[in-house]
Amino acid sequence: MLMRTSATLALVTTLALVACGSEDDGDGGGGGGAAAATACNSYCDSTASCPYFAYTDATECKQYECDLSQLPDACAATFKAYYDCVNAKADVCDETGCQPDLDACM
Repeated sequence: MLMRTSATLALVTTLALVACGSEDDGDGGGGGGAAAATACNSYCDSTASCPYFAYTDATECKQYECDLSQLPDACAATFKAYYDCVNAKADVCDETGCQPDLDACM
């Protein structure tokens, strides 16, 4: 489950970054991306030892999953909420109940 969710998040992040480009039209590139990236970095550190971790290590996870600076604020907030949810669980390898609402990123 962790690998599937991580792969989905990486794909959606890539699509959102392509859709947003580098232009700041007032709803992207705000402070939300930095907060989401901080939560993502913690997520990579805390889930790196999970059996179904999608990356070779936390560094690779951060490289591919945590560049969220160009996301629209609503999408960044969705990712932050997801990472915060997983990070707050006693068992970070069980993402049950933490699936993000990816509609905010479309």
